[in-house]
Amino acid sequence: MIKRFLQDSFLYTIAGLLTKGIGFIMLPVYLAYLSKEEFGLFDYILTIGTFFSVIISMEVTQAVYRFVPEYKDDLNKQNQYMASAFWFVMAAYVLVSVIVFSNVSRIEALLFEGTSHASNLLQWTFLAYFAMSLLYITLIFQRAQFNSKGSTVAACISALLTAMLSWVAIAHFKLGVVGLLAGLAIGQLSVGLVNCLSLASVFKYRPSLTRLKEMLAFSSPLVLSSLGVLTATLIDKVMIKEMMSLADLGEYGVAARFASVLTLIMVGIQSALAPLVYSNHQDPTTRTKLLQLLKGYVVLSLGGVAVLYFIAEPLILLLVGEGFERVYVLLPVLALAVVIQAGYAFFPGLNIYKKTAMLAALNVFTGLVNIVLNYWLIPLYGLFGAASATLVSSVLYFSLNALFSEKYYPIIFQKRKPS
Repeated sequence: MIKRFLQDSFLYTIAGLLTKGIGFIMLPVYLAYLSKEEFGLFDYILTIGTFFSVIISMEVTQAVYRFVPEYKDDLNKQNQYMASAFWFVMAAYVLVSVIVFSNVSRIEALLFEGTSHASNLLQWTFLAYFAMSLLYITLIFQRAQFNSKGSTVAACISALLTAMLSWVAIAHFKLGVVGLLAGLAIGQLSVGLVNCLSLASVFKYRPSLTRLKEMLAFSSPLVLSSLGVLTATLIDKVMIKEMMSLADLGEYGVAARFASVLTLIMVGIQSALAPLVYSNHQDPTTRTKLLQLLKGYVVLSLGGVAVLYFIAEPLILLLVGEGFERVYVLLPVLALAVVIQAGYAFFPGLNIYKKTAMLAALNVFTGLVNIVLNYWLIPLYGLFGAASATLVSSVLYFSLNALFSEKYYPIIFQKRKPS
């Protein structure tokens, strides 16, 4: 298991390095053509899109991760699960697109009130959301089937194509935020469609209502759970936009992007870990191996936080220049929050035993705590208050997930029998 984990994790980490690396290279380009307010608006749109994708997909992709690897020796069942999940998500987007394009003015007023934006911003926003979802679900299919090479190549091509198209749109056509969304939509949609062609064997299967019900029974409680997680990690951006300004959000967004460099450690780990755990969780050695991997993760991630702290100032000056001094203070706090929150992946007990309702309750509670903390700390400490609220919520999220997971699938206290 560890050998396969290291192999897949390495490939996913390479994909993360390339995609995040392209993002960092493009960051000064974006900021050269966009104001802080425009960059803040773009960051706000991406944040809202993260919440939107959870609701519209009903987190059925998490069910794909849960069930497909378990039937690694039964290709028919794997394809039935994936076909059912795919067509469910596509049908949901068709339904929502009818609602969105029938109420453009009302939705624009709700989302973009108090901002100056292009008349076609909502249309490009929705298309970008669809493109990201299409690419994401096809990448999940590849990872669930342990096709780490295919997933890595697709992710890298998508990042490169998106960056090139976005640069052309904002630098040559002066399209601003719409240009970034257009580049994102066209780049990710193109690779997503190519991925669909490579997964043609999946789409030969008709959607199975039985499989879909099984997946939704597992994933529907996770909608609240995931919304809780997102609230615990992203609501700070929404509240900064509402309680401060888009310019402040633009600066905070730069800090968050620098902190997200540490997700390079986690993306590779999490992408490789989930399928392996679900397909090997009954193996008595799996828990011991998870504990070994957790120890390595702690050392690697804390080392990453320390390195990022020391190189933050020259790196930010090099990439984005003057005018972002608050980023230096925010960066270590947000980086620590990233690595702590992501450590939950090493405690899969609630998912393995399908305790998704309990998981949802824990994560919703954490999200509510973060809302209260942001509401209290932002007026007192501004952006640093928002970052501190996120750190506290990340610690709470990790602690609760680990504590309750240990009751069902002990990793640290392995001598104790599961309930």
